[in-house]
Amino acid sequence: MAITSKKIGLYAVTGVAIAVIVIASIYALGVQLPGSGKGTLVVQIKDKPAELSNLYVTISDLYVHKADEDSWINLGLTEEAQGFDLLTLRDKTMDLSETEITPGLYDKVRLTVSEASCVFLAAPEATPNPEATPIPLTVPPGHIDVIINIQITEGDTTQVVIDMQPDSVAISTSLNLKPVLKAEVVQVTPPPSVSPPPSA
Repeated sequence: MAITSKKIGLYAVTGVAIAVIVIASIYALGVQLPGSGKGTLVVQIKDKPAELSNLYVTISDLYVHKADEDSWINLGLTEEAQGFDLLTLRDKTMDLSETEITPGLYDKVRLTVSEASCVFLAAPEATPNPEATPIPLTVPPGHIDVIINIQITEGDTTQVVIDMQPDSVAISTSLNLKPVLKAEVVQVTPPPSVSPPPSA
């Protein structure tokens, strides 16, 4: 009986050791274990230059439309997306959201601009005045839809950049924010490929 117990214990220890070696080998080779069955959508925003010193924007909601189900998915906003100066994004982008969603075709991005204000330049080449008081702008009612085809694949990360182009004329003449929005898929990152081990 003692010998049998020792054998059982030895088998158990051996089994655990083999499992550890197998798992370590999987990670070393970069093999992906079964995941959540979802892909990641990263939504970013940038700006086209305007004759303003500052353009402060608050985005309250961000959705993406799943074409084959005719349903809207609510994307979580990053903290910085809830209030930012759009004109600081002339040469860079800012993340609005990074969310895992189910694979499929998405054909619209919808965002709501809930608040906006601006600071005018005294002249096109004037130096911005950091002490100037922002002037409230009238924002578009409801939401703004951007038409785009986004194919989400399980395990992939798809990056979409929204280019918000403010209408300087509408802002300067009527204090209305009437942005023109364009979007494009700029990057799709597939999961790392795994090469089969060399044959002995």
